[in-house]
Amino acid sequence: MVIGDTPFGSSCLSGRFLHESRSALKLMKSFPPNRARVLIVSLFLLLSRPVLPAPSPTPVPSIASGAIRVELELIASGLHAPNDLTSVGDGRLFVDEQTGTIRILKAGALLPTPFLDL
Repeated sequence: MVIGDTPFGSSCLSGRFLHESRSALKLMKSFPPNRARVLIVSLFLLLSRPVLPAPSPTPVPSIASGAIRVELELIASGLHAPNDLTSVGDGRLFVDEQTGTIRILKAGALLPTPFLDL
């Protein structure tokens, strides 16, 4: 089968489909025949897959109006300008200090030796 100047084998999509779009023909002429077949099949597979509906958004919980109470709780003392607190999942908390040390808080107690001192 010959479409325009470009020969395509019988495994190609129908010639009518390609005749409907001149831009597709121009694009196809710029590719070697084997790449053109791959491009056509890829486009067909991409465009023929089922379109899934968008998931419904999660409803935003309403916030009760009125006063909000916030409390602070001391979890460790003896730290020098702590910057960050990171949980590693096994009960330990790593505390990053501005002085360049990383301290470990384990079972509510600050370990005496720094984990890392930069």
